[in-house]
Amino acid sequence: MALWLADKYPEVKGLVLINAALRVPGYDYLKDAAASTYVDEVSPDIKRQDVEEITYEKVPVAAIHQLQALMSRTPEKLARINTPVFCFKSTEDHVVPPVSTDLILRDIGSDQKGVVTLTNSYHVASLDYEKERIAEETRQFIERNAKSFNYKRTG
Repeated sequence: MALWLADKYPEVKGLVLINAALRVPGYDYLKDAAASTYVDEVSPDIKRQDVEEITYEKVPVAAIHQLQALMSRTPEKLARINTPVFCFKSTEDHVVPPVSTDLILRDIGSDQKGVVTLTNSYHVASLDYEKERIAEETRQFIERNAKSFNYKRTG
């Protein structure tokens, strides 16, 4: 979704992506499923055991179809996106293949791109062991690019 917004609104000043998806292999079997059905939600992909992500019990197949359509059309938009992009990718992600981040970084039009590899977090990295690192690296990315954002720090 963030990539689509950056394509549609070139004034977007920067992107931070965490385990961004161009494909969710676990949903491939639903490509031809009836849109009026629901599937059980799987457990969140979090390495840390003492964390809970709030999820629904069921997922509408129609929503999965919309996600699949969005992901299938995202690669064609990448070359037009010129905003700075900073990515996080977990080496062990049971939802999104880490190669999705590699493909985004390869094909995005931006000259300013960076990636941090997370070795101790799964897909929901923002709730996992490296959440503080994600917050700090994101803060640094924003500060590095703040001048081009034309924002003035207050307080």
